[in-house]
Amino acid sequence: MFIELLLENWLLYLTIIVVVIVSVCLHEFAHALAAQSQGDTTAKNAGYLTLNPWVQMGPYSLLFLFFAGIAWGVTPTNPSYFRFGKLSETLVAFSGPLMNILLMFLCIAGLVLMPDESILRQDWLAIVLKVGAQLNAVLFLLNILPIPPLDGFAMLSPWLPFLKNNEAKLSQYGFFILILLFFVLRLGEWLFDAASDINRWAYGLLSNGLAI
Repeated sequence: MFIELLLENWLLYLTIIVVVIVSVCLHEFAHALAAQSQGDTTAKNAGYLTLNPWVQMGPYSLLFLFFAGIAWGVTPTNPSYFRFGKLSETLVAFSGPLMNILLMFLCIAGLVLMPDESILRQDWLAIVLKVGAQLNAVLFLLNILPIPPLDGFAMLSPWLPFLKNNEAKLSQYGFFILILLFFVLRLGEWLFDAASDINRWAYGLLSNGLAI
């Protein structure tokens, strides 16, 4: 259980909590901002152009985060207002995962610029940056999966009439598909392994780039 981490390593527990809250709020903020840029002010009018976790995540998501390490957010949009139709839908859906990958690169850039001794000593800032890089890579990979209600489905469905016409029906099974993938097919392990590979690649890329 995630809550057990509080007793085993309270600093890591709090770090994960903070990183997840910041990452999810920025992810949802990116959706709201992208929607506004495409002509839809639904999220703005509902108060979602904010980094307030009580708004972006809600009490149930925050409760699940503290006890189970699971969190989510939902940004209201109305595609009928989008300027460019399908393209706008895809751009708005992708803006959340894009924010996560940008946060990952920002964390890794911080690690690259950090003194080696700080990383070896496991200073708190180094832990925050490592956790931030890893979790944001995981959030990126998870959210681009074409499974409702994830962003990957919202990116793909406008272009495939079968998915768009059956979105409500498919959404009923999305949660159960995710449960199956995580607890039977061990999707979580794959996501963390893939995220680690992406982090290593990005670290090498930024190490060379920032050293020039």
